[in-house]
Amino acid sequence: MASSLSDTLFLVTADHGHIDADGVYINEYPEIMDTLIRLPSLEPRTPNFFIKEGKKEEFKERFLNRFSNDYVLLDRTEVIEKKLFGRENEHPLFKEMLGDYLGYSRSNKTLFFYGEKLKSMHGSMTEDEMVIPLIAFGI
Repeated sequence: MASSLSDTLFLVTADHGHIDADGVYINEYPEIMDTLIRLPSLEPRTPNFFIKEGKKEEFKERFLNRFSNDYVLLDRTEVIEKKLFGRENEHPLFKEMLGDYLGYSRSNKTLFFYGEKLKSMHGSMTEDEMVIPLIAFGI
């Protein structure tokens, strides 16, 4: 098709990169699950955690004990201050939907909440997930 259009510039890109996932199930860690109100939400590579009353420090210690080499853990205040979900036009329910902690993976470790462990993922902040190709050809 491109060769038949001599006056066209083609741009090929994606909305995100991908990374090979090293998946584990969060429910395989009962010491962490015991501190949660419910299963995490959002993305397996960027889980949003809602913590039981009085268990926030316990959760933080247990989570970092298991995953500090693979995940960065931010409390909700840090997430808001860093504007990780954007700088403007906050959704009216944003603060209600934001948990007590948000994790993001800095390795290929992926915390699945349920279902099949996928072999490739996106949704965190590694270079391979954030840097996307831009291919231009034609003209």
